[in-house]
Amino acid sequence: MKNTLTRLFALSLLAACAALPAHASAATPDAIVLARQAALRVTHIKGFGSAYLVAADGATATGKSATSASAITNWSFLFYTTTPPYSTATVKYAKGKFAATKITAGSGFPIIGVGAVKPLPTMTVTRALRILRSDGHTRAFFIVQLFHPLISPDSEYLFLYSKSSGTPNATVDTVTGKVTYTKVTSGPANGGPPSYVVY
Repeated sequence: MKNTLTRLFALSLLAACAALPAHASAATPDAIVLARQAALRVTHIKGFGSAYLVAADGATATGKSATSASAITNWSFLFYTTTPPYSTATVKYAKGKFAATKITAGSGFPIIGVGAVKPLPTMTVTRALRILRSDGHTRAFFIVQLFHPLISPDSEYLFLYSKSSGTPNATVDTVTGKVTYTKVTSGPANGGPPSYVVY
């Protein structure tokens, strides 16, 4: 009887596994989780013990537009040191793993108008996108970026609807949830934050 039950359980387990999609894979962790992991990688490097996150850029693996947070699987995290010569560290995440940290020594002064994303917000990309959808925005986006513009007291998620300069986009405040509509005057380059004006 015991052997029969064991065989039935094994058959049931095999059937359940067979029912799973062949392409099923683990979901990409949220940007906040990845940012913490990236920070641990960077702050263990000599000279980067007090480095801070400047920006996190997220996109799809194919570079095409997305309509959900789960479609954002590739991330790039940019860190700055706090003292001259202001070196940078870039940590990229793709295909379920982090790439080697890229260090650029003596990169010059920190980016003007952008502060440290510190502390890391508790709001996830999924939550930010849900707020955006509730505000009436249903368009697909190409990039989502987490950064802290100094004109705002809080960090923000920026959803880029187009790769073209001057195109209307939207930001979501990570503390208040306030949605602001913006025009990007220069898109993110090499992981750097964009410049934008509110309209």
